[in-house]
Amino acid sequence: DFLAQFRITAPAEGIVLYKQEWNGAKRKAGSTINPFDRVVATLPDLDSMISKTYVSEIEVNKVAVDQDVTITIDALPGKAFRGKVTSVANVGEVLPNSDAKMFEILIRIDNSDKILRPAMTSWNRIITKTFDNAIFIPTGCVYTGADSITFVYRKNKTRHIVVLGDM
Repeated sequence: DFLAQFRITAPAEGIVLYKQEWNGAKRKAGSTINPFDRVVATLPDLDSMISKTYVSEIEVNKVAVDQDVTITIDALPGKAFRGKVTSVANVGEVLPNSDAKMFEILIRIDNSDKILRPAMTSWNRIITKTFDNAIFIPTGCVYTGADSITFVYRKNKTRHIVVLGDM
């Protein structure tokens, strides 16, 4: 009877995610439960998915809350999701296998789908800036003269001065 009081049941149907300990091990039958952290498992809300990504310290100043994001999932080729940046970390961290400081970015997925699952690998394309009526050319086509004026060569081999914008 005493052990029956320790039976844990989920309040609803769904995917059960076991709580991870500080060392990365999952809690399971026989695990010791800390009285200050009694969570054993959680039921994620699959209607409200978050994608976590990291951006290098060189690029983090271009990322801001409410920027649009296009998300693709490795396991779901050909399917794309929309999202928005909800959080940009203030402090960077060094990730395993990396020498640069990386900043955590959280992205809310707007058009979530039931086929999405927690911990799926995602590619997040953050739209940092858009341009209307812009001409895009490869940087390899742009030359700088001795007078520091930038130009491109036309088909007839003449120089055409260009004013560069953002790269």
